[in-house]
Amino acid sequence: MLLKNNTLNKLITYSMMIIGFWALGGCTSISPDKGIFASKKVFNKEFLGKWIVENSSAEFTIKNENGKVTILGWDFEDQEEFNISEITWDSSSIGGTFVMPSTHHRIRVKLIILDVNTLRCQFSGDASGETTWYRKKNE
Repeated sequence: MLLKNNTLNKLITYSMMIIGFWALGGCTSISPDKGIFASKKVFNKEFLGKWIVENSSAEFTIKNENGKVTILGWDFEDQEEFNISEITWDSSSIGGTFVMPSTHHRIRVKLIILDVNTLRCQFSGDASGETTWYRKKNE
């Protein structure tokens, strides 16, 4: 049966879109202050801070400024900044593509929290393996 009331048709269509999007896992709630759909993606704040790498001269800083997650890296031995891009994250891991500009050495990194001061770093690409990152103590 076709509904003649255009407003009612729009309301039904809109409701079906919301239900369909929710069923696909695209939202957890309707939030007027953040648009129609509120994301269920949550950043784990335990990743934030400065990190030193086991058996390495590299140091990394993980930041979350207004929902934009960045990873900054510096190698003290080579006096060179890493190019870090393609950052992805969820509540249990964070990762990105790390490139050393002088050598074009490229690895894909995935970090997983072991405890508040320790991350497991799994990497693959031009090199592969696993290492440990430790939270840098306040100086």
